[in-house]
Amino acid sequence: MKFVMSDEGKCYTPEGHDKEVFSRIIYKDVIDIHITTFPGGTGMEEEVHEKINHVFYMLKGKMEVMQHKKVLRELCEGDAVYIPAGEAHEIRNCSEVDAVFLAANFEENRRPDYEKSS
Repeated sequence: MKFVMSDEGKCYTPEGHDKEVFSRIIYKDVIDIHITTFPGGTGMEEEVHEKINHVFYMLKGKMEVMQHKKVLRELCEGDAVYIPAGEAHEIRNCSEVDAVFLAANFEENRRPDYEKSS
């Protein structure tokens, strides 16, 4: 059993991000699960991960999901997005309050069949 408390984690500026974010790693092995906080106005450059899928689940605040500089959807608390490997994506917190989300990242060959559950 592993506990991850709300005051644990680290602040850092990931490559391609324009500000420091706060991240708490919950589990990292076959799947990487962490909670990340983007302060108001924080975003990242568009990126593509050829072999990594992402699932982002909003816990607090709002976040824009973009592709090729176009906003596809604004996510709010309780919303989620699945970004398959090889798909360009950019995320941005355009509000003044923190955006907190659970992120799960996993290899392409471990992709769930999400279309059957839609």
